[in-house]
Amino acid sequence: MSDLRASVFERFPVLETERLRLRATGPDDAEATLAVLSSEEVCRYYDLLPLIVREEASKLIANRAAAFAREERIRWALAFRADDVVIGSCGLSRWDEEAAQAEVGYELAPAWQGHGLMREALSAVLGFGFDRMQLARVEANVVPENEPSLRLLGRLGFREIELRRGRGFWKGESHDLIHLLLHREDWHG
Repeated sequence: MSDLRASVFERFPVLETERLRLRATGPDDAEATLAVLSSEEVCRYYDLLPLIVREEASKLIANRAAAFAREERIRWALAFRADDVVIGSCGLSRWDEEAAQAEVGYELAPAWQGHGLMREALSAVLGFGFDRMQLARVEANVVPENEPSLRLLGRLGFREIELRRGRGFWKGESHDLIHLLLHREDWHG
């Protein structure tokens, strides 16, 4: 393990923005996580069926903690600084330290979409990636129908690279994905 990887995964990084606190998701967040991920709207473009019971949320939270412990990915819970209630998550996965790249993913409760919160959260996460993880680029893969996500990534500086036909497979079917990249030199965080 490299010194860089060890320093990134030494303890879960907490990030703060004007309105949000990005932190580890804990067992006490199961109800709030269930509320977000039980939404058909949230899971429509996600490789996850909507959650039905609290135990599913608890298992997902445990899986996120285990992935961090294995130094595979960082998935932050998004919570308002005022009340610390989880309203979504975002993170970096598939970190290839040698290639200096990672992939970003995110979701947000429908009630909070359209308020600039995910842009605020992703700005903090991308800053962390470029600074602390020393990334040269961050990629994203989005289904073409997810226009709000494509607009968000465009505002953050991501550029569409290619359409990957049938690249994704979830919920029993193939999905086209638009592959987007943000290079460090294009980041204006």
